Amino acid sequence: MYRQINRVYAPDYTKLMDSGLYARLVEARLLIPHVETQAAAVEPAIAYKIIQPERVAFISYPYEWSFSQLKDAALATLSIQKRALKSGLILKDASAYNIQFVRGEAVLIDTLSFTEYQEGKPWEAYRQFCQHFLAPLALMSYRDVRLGQLLRVYIDGVPLDLASRLLPASTKLNFGLLTHIHIHASAQRRFSSGPARVIGAQMSKQAMLGLIENLENTIKKLTWKPATLLFSIRRRWYARGPQKSSRASFGTWVETPGSSAVNARLRRARSFPSISTRLRSNRITVR
Repeated sequence: MYRQINRVYAPDYTKLMDSGLYARLVEARLLIPHVETQAAAVEPAIAYKIIQPERVAFISYPYEWSFSQLKDAALATLSIQKRALKSGLILKDASAYNIQFVRGEAVLIDTLSFTEYQEGKPWEAYRQFCQHFLAPLALMSYRDVRLGQLLRVYIDGVPLDLASRLLPASTKLNFGLLTHIHIHASAQRRFSSGPARVIGAQMSKQAMLGLIENLENTIKKLTWKPATLLFSIRRRWYARGPQKSSRASFGTWVETPGSSAVNARLRRARSFPSISTRLRSNRITVR
């Protein structure tokens, strides 16, 4: 596969290569490597160079990723953005579809995502990053991991106003989620309801680095852990009501051979080898 770089992008591509950023990102396994070729251009009149990126063996999509994969992709994007800023460049988009997993690592596959940084100009891809990464990760962490499938419906990322409504009110006590999702969504609603206004917003490079670090810290704190077999059984037991759900009776119920509820879960557990339990004679021994 070949890719044509047009003359209009020549200054940004030259800066990417001459600044050493390309080499550093490739060495860090954050950017797909490429070679410049002499292949014929599709549109010679506007062509600057033809490159051939390394072939990605398997293409996957954000809505197919696990929670940890989406988190790794988000952190890789922020790491690339920080490194680019130090070289006088910036990511002009932050789409999750620009990331692929190569040899188990999140890698940017769009070499032409970089543009020259202009002092004082905000990060134009900030909203896109929040919609493609932060919003689905927060929903998967605080609500239900299956909400990652919203990325299948919303190709340009989960709308922030939707994410804000779905997240529990307690997330407003989290400064990162309050700032990047709830207040961000409120600002979008406010400015979308009236005529467009040009605002001379200014953001220094130091302020932008602070924004990126805050996004990074917020995402690192998001976690999701699948429920264990024993936890699932215990939760179901205590849901029976306080009059029947004592700790002693729970232990008796689990140890009772032939319990239909336990047996059903044991049969289901055999299809999940990662569950750290020993299944023996209808009894559960947690390791």
